[in-house]
Amino acid sequence: MFGRSLAGLVVLVVVLVVGVGNRYWHRSQVNEDYRKDFHALIVKCDGYSGNKEYFDWLVDATHDEVFNDAYKIKAGTGRGGLARDESTFDEGQYVEAMFEGMIAKAKNDKADHVVKSIEGLLTKLEKEAEAEMKAEQAPPPSGTKRK
Repeated sequence: MFGRSLAGLVVLVVVLVVGVGNRYWHRSQVNEDYRKDFHALIVKCDGYSGNKEYFDWLVDATHDEVFNDAYKIKAGTGRGGLARDESTFDEGQYVEAMFEGMIAKAKNDKADHVVKSIEGLLTKLEKEAEAEMKAEQAPPPSGTKRK
């Protein structure tokens, strides 16, 4: 009888470890994906090629500080009582914190040219997002139907 309950306990522990490990693996994957995406974005800054190492450091240092605040792990239970990942990632919070953090670090380092470059990229991205929203809200040309 004791061996049977011990085996059940072992199975339960294994299921819990696999469920928790899966959630953290997913978090790790999201973490690296957003880090890579931000590195790909920051290359669009003026002066990136001349200050590549500094810009890349800004991304890495700031990402490490802000990612956890935007990623929330919430375990749910799925079918049969197995753990299911219901984690969320607040992309808007992350992007805003990344830009604020990188700008603050560059200001602290008195790297004014980098601050201007990052602020310029942020302004450009905001204008692109605004234009995209306006295009989506614009009425269709006369004679055409919206789907």
